[in-house]
Amino acid sequence: DRIEIVEGGMSSLYGSSAIGGVVNIITMKNDKSFDLRYSYLYDDPMIVVNSMDLSANYRDFFYSINVTNQDSDGYDLTPTESIYQIKTLEQYNTRSIKHSLEYNKNNFHLSLAHKNYKNNIYLYQQQTLMILDQEDPNYPSYNYISYRNWIPRFDDISYSFDLKYNNKKSVLRLSYNEEEYIKSNYFFNYDEQDCDQIDCSDLTNLNSAEFVNGLVRNQSSLIQYDFDGRRKLFTVGLEYNNDSYSSFNIYHYGYMNQNGNFDLGDYNDNGQCDMFVNDCLVESIFDSQDATKYFKKLSFFIGSQFNFLNDNRLGLSCRYVNSENFRDNYVYSFAYMVKNFNPYDLRFNYSKGYRTPAIKELYYSWYGHDPAIIGNPDLLPTTNNYVSASIEKRDLNYNFSFEFFYNDVNEMIGINYSEDSDGVSIAQYNNYQNILFYGLNSHIEFKDDVNTFKFIYNFTNPNSENIEALELISKNSIRFNWLRNIIEDRLNVAMNIKYSSEKFIVLNSEKIMLDDYIFLDIVGIININSILNMKVGFKNVLDYKDDRRFLDNGSDFLTTYDPGRRLFFQLDFNLN
Repeated sequence: DRIEIVEGGMSSLYGSSAIGGVVNIITMKNDKSFDLRYSYLYDDPMIVVNSMDLSANYRDFFYSINVTNQDSDGYDLTPTESIYQIKTLEQYNTRSIKHSLEYNKNNFHLSLAHKNYKNNIYLYQQQTLMILDQEDPNYPSYNYISYRNWIPRFDDISYSFDLKYNNKKSVLRLSYNEEEYIKSNYFFNYDEQDCDQIDCSDLTNLNSAEFVNGLVRNQSSLIQYDFDGRRKLFTVGLEYNNDSYSSFNIYHYGYMNQNGNFDLGDYNDNGQCDMFVNDCLVESIFDSQDATKYFKKLSFFIGSQFNFLNDNRLGLSCRYVNSENFRDNYVYSFAYMVKNFNPYDLRFNYSKGYRTPAIKELYYSWYGHDPAIIGNPDLLPTTNNYVSASIEKRDLNYNFSFEFFYNDVNEMIGINYSEDSDGVSIAQYNNYQNILFYGLNSHIEFKDDVNTFKFIYNFTNPNSENIEALELISKNSIRFNWLRNIIEDRLNVAMNIKYSSEKFIVLNSEKIMLDDYIFLDIVGIININSILNMKVGFKNVLDYKDDRRFLDNGSDFLTTYDPGRRLFFQLDFNLN
């Protein structure tokens, strides 16, 4: 139905995930007794998507189901000589199914939802099969491709409950969400048969197994009350979060013990990975030990918006955060909108943001990765002070906005690359003391009978004593959109141009510049009838691909990972 975007720290009302802003997606409310939608998206080699939505209304009940399947063959921008078939984007398949049931009766609204998401990634490697028969035309050997003997798989299961009771001026809301994210590892050749002696591309020759390596559980509860008075809006609420992260070792198939007998799993039966016998296929991220870490947080928030002085608006909000892992904190925001200069609106905003570190950032200890990824239990929460001033004008055929912002971030969480006391390369989470951002966000849009033009320009200037805190930030970003109506209600053509200026990365204390680039997309939008619509065109018409992909060293760090020019096609079928 619409998308609302609020830039700047909104932690005071939306929690610690909203330190940079909020994107609120409001879906359309379906009042049809029956609705069937099917969508097919072709954007190879990036992705191919099939999606189906089915919904039905009966009296006070509404039910919907969404089934989505996404496939990608992947692509490789940085080919290298290796037995492992490593791609820029690996081949993958995702499947999701979501059920939603709603009940509406007078002032009472109840909704229940369940979603199951699966993601399978396919990794390959080159094998060599030895041929003993000298008369075989493939003698003495031939190369073939099999799975890699470690493939990640992901399952995400979520449940939600939302209850609302409203009268003419107020809404009471109770909601609960629970999510379980399961990371597994699939071994197509678990007992590690010799792929030089048997054909490992034939899975009937092998024993496969799958083990859970990580388990993340998130639970959140919310009680919120909103009151809409004559000239004010009042909000108060309580939010509780209970999160945990578990990680487990996965051991080799087995070994022969000192008595000549075969033992399964953990070599010393100590629940740890022993480096001298290498008894782990995959290590727990918590220093190679099965463990669970917990994180609990309770928040209270209050906010209000007043209209006064010719409909000028003043908004105030505050949140108190009580964390089991960190000391208590307060965050707050102030917003003032001046409407005295119609048709121009002036806005002034100030907000203090707050973000607590994630469990992984605190407790990660995974030497099975290169470089080793190390958490930091001494991490501090990130805070920021965000100030902005803007002017905007919104008419039917012409609108613009200019916003100047200043964002002072303290203790921003990032990664430092170094070596530990044993000389092992590590990537460790750390706090960056002070990073200052200031700049401009602007847009201009105007329409006539057949054209819509939109120009967007963003300027961001970062400043910090730590150069690594400024990586991958483009100072200038430009986007231009042109929508042209060719045949009224039947055919439109859209052209989109995107420009991003240069940025840099730091590798081994060396500052490496990444080039600027331009993308051009052209798409035709065809409304065949009330049931069938389609889009067809080309993405990345200029076929831009970063030349750094051909380098011997550092080719994995590119200014963009886009695969180049490609045909884009989307078909939408809607029956109700």
